[in-house]
Amino acid sequence: MPRHYVAEQLNNRIVRDYIESKFHDLGLRVWRQGKCHNILASRASGLENTRVIIGAHYDSVPGSPGADDNGSAIATLLGVAETINALQLSGVAFVAFNREEDNLAGSREFVSWMAGIGAANVELVHVLEMTGYARETPGTQQSPQGIPLDLGNTGDFIGLLANSRSGHVVEDVLDIRSVYVPRLPVKALKLFKAEERLFPHLLRSDHTPFWDAGIQALLWTDTAELRNPNYHKSGDVPETLDYEFLHRVTVLLAHSVYFTLVEKAV
Repeated sequence: MPRHYVAEQLNNRIVRDYIESKFHDLGLRVWRQGKCHNILASRASGLENTRVIIGAHYDSVPGSPGADDNGSAIATLLGVAETINALQLSGVAFVAFNREEDNLAGSREFVSWMAGIGAANVELVHVLEMTGYARETPGTQQSPQGIPLDLGNTGDFIGLLANSRSGHVVEDVLDIRSVYVPRLPVKALKLFKAEERLFPHLLRSDHTPFWDAGIQALLWTDTAELRNPNYHKSGDVPETLDYEFLHRVTVLLAHSVYFTLVEKAV
């Protein structure tokens, strides 16, 4: 349903409450953070011992059902939360940001709050921005103009975007994909030495406040309007999504988080 924070306030609250209930059903501790009503869930009572954060925004632009933008990413967020919680792993927190469509207001507020509570143990943030639209036919993918990256012309992959602080994480994800999700194509863009400032097109999602704060963050995306013709439109409905693709992205992220929390820590 359309759920912009201002234009569709009731729908925004309904979706907020639904996400909270799903986290509660997993047995996680849940609380709202800030004036934007970000939703934070964790096995712990705070972020003091959190090493990994996974986040996705739950609002939409006015008038758009937002199935891909960003309901698909919320589905991935909840799926990974269910898997990680079933393994009884600590050290990870899940955040559903609000007001991404209002100049990243929710994630900006969240990052400022993190600085105030001294969440110094956070090593990595995975930000999910549209993870459910894929097509295996040529002519379904564009490449961003002005950016030195050729994405090809087939929209069948999940894209990863990293800056100089988080670039090394991409290699871990690619290694994990080759073992656990070999049927999921992955394409990555790694920026170096603040190159992201040269490409403002790449700074439109909730990873940006973390980058600005010097926190490692990796963006997961199906590339939005470069692939999905329903982006920010009334046609962004559940029937347009590829649920097998969405499932594979969720599996890859769950394995990546497990690797960070368990295997890499050994």
